[in-house]
Amino acid sequence: FKPLWSQHWVKVIIPATMCNIENLYLHWDVSGAESLVCDGDGNLIQGMSNKRKELKVVSKSPNEDILYFIQVSCTGLFGAGLNGMINPPNPDQTYSLVRAHLFVR
Repeated sequence: FKPLWSQHWVKVIIPATMCNIENLYLHWDVSGAESLVCDGDGNLIQGMSNKRKELKVVSKSPNEDILYFIQVSCTGLFGAGLNGMINPPNPDQTYSLVRAHLFVR
């Protein structure tokens, strides 16, 4: 994901067949970028970062797919300063999707 300070949206659909699985989690890791998870109605669910990468999946209806929208912000948890948050930003900084998967805990 790039350029620095840009915003990107990812649509995640969890099939209804998985909605009844207890302790189902989404692991989301975008190489240090901040992310924000919203439900299909646009309600904020949880922020994600390199410090918090897991979201407990909660179904509103056991017969419907679960829809999440994840906003990826091309900035780190405390800004985008080169070698520290007070320094000027690195204009060549990019972020990559390291891992996105479901798991049972």
